[in-house]
Amino acid sequence: MRFSRECRLRKSSEFIRLRREGKWLPGRYFHVQASERAGGSSPSRLGLSVSRRIGPAVVRNQVKRRFREIFRSMSSEFTASLDLVVIARKGVDDVPFSDLNQQFAHRLKGWRNASLSE
Repeated sequence: MRFSRECRLRKSSEFIRLRREGKWLPGRYFHVQASERAGGSSPSRLGLSVSRRIGPAVVRNQVKRRFREIFRSMSSEFTASLDLVVIARKGVDDVPFSDLNQQFAHRLKGWRNASLSE
């Protein structure tokens, strides 16, 4: 199954906007920058930043596939259109998929609770 274009952050200006306006959610194996987006029916979008420090191309691509699948499985739970950037950190390739999924969900749940209380 393909990860469609409308579900991806592609332009550097989109990454920069999210860096400036988004909420920073740090973690041990990855960081998330999240922001709600105006545009009611538009889908949530994901951007990935996986540097060469993570490993060779095969490993980096595997990490990206894992995060895309996590995002795809969770996107039906989003009530609003979100823009997310995941920044992978060293060691993320050694973490089991189930743990990554759980940590990603935990970060977004914490962000949603914090944004609702503001």
